Amino acid sequence: MTEQKFKHISVGKDGSVWAVGKADGTIHRLYGDAGAVGWVPDKSGKAEVIAAVDWANAWCVNKAHEIWHLTNAESLDKGGTWTKVATHSGRADAQTISVGNDGSVWYAQTDGTLFRTARPGYGAGVGFWVHDKVGKAEVIAAIDATSVYCINKEHEIWFGQNGTWSQIPTHSGRADAKSIAVNPEGYAWYGGADGAVFRHVRPGDGVGLPLWGTSWHRKQMGKAAVLAVGLQDLVWCLNTEGEVWRAFDDKWQQLGQSGPGATKMWTYTVKRGDGLMAIVRKEFKLKDPQDTVEIGRFVNLIVAQNGIKDQNRIKPGETLRLHY
Repeated sequence: MTEQKFKHISVGKDGSVWAVGKADGTIHRLYGDAGAVGWVPDKSGKAEVIAAVDWANAWCVNKAHEIWHLTNAESLDKGGTWTKVATHSGRADAQTISVGNDGSVWYAQTDGTLFRTARPGYGAGVGFWVHDKVGKAEVIAAIDATSVYCINKEHEIWFGQNGTWSQIPTHSGRADAKSIAVNPEGYAWYGGADGAVFRHVRPGDGVGLPLWGTSWHRKQMGKAAVLAVGLQDLVWCLNTEGEVWRAFDDKWQQLGQSGPGATKMWTYTVKRGDGLMAIVRKEFKLKDPQDTVEIGRFVNLIVAQNGIKDQNRIKPGETLRLHY
């Protein structure tokens, strides 16, 4: 596969991965077939920042500072439906954008002023925004319609919830945050000015401001520039070279590398009578009882990355995808 370089990356609620080409802003989505992975470009979409919703939908801000919404893009190479969405001012003054787990959309103007959709839910033609009178942002990581993480132009991290804002100290205690992302549970990761990545430490009782763990090993990955976090705490990252890396349990892998430890994408079309555990056993050549733990791990990852509500009820004809 030809190595792609990107300037922005985002992960949808179903684990789909979208990115923006470094050279010309072309929008791409990660795909996999027969164990191979690659990027499929959109026929016309261009962006500076992308905010993935799911496999077929995404929001973006382009070089002209316009907001666009892509829908019905199940086959990205055939093209979806692009709709231009007016900003709060009606001018082309959007700078960055993010989508929450409930479909709410947040964007910041070029001066950092922050807006969100007036109600949860996404759809072409969303034409009105609520102005947050306090928050300022250069980077946004939306959780939902009421909660959002931001990095302002001073490189400080702020957390807003129901209109109340709190500054979140960085790991160093200095104003040195560059990128931030949240997982579906609302836990945050951020990248510092030196390219190190810090993850949120979950407090046992859920009380108090977020704390940050020690920096993730980055010797091979290089300096983190843009972060995106998906299901099961799968952290995706663009480094300063525009390369795509992924980490799970503090182990970084470059997408598309060859040899042991390469990032892989698996796809499978569910057949009538299939069960998820049986699919895993067959596809990954695992057997009970010696591989019971590994079978369970693969099942859990597939459930998480595909948004499966009941692992005992998978539909014939449905396509399952897995990054591992």
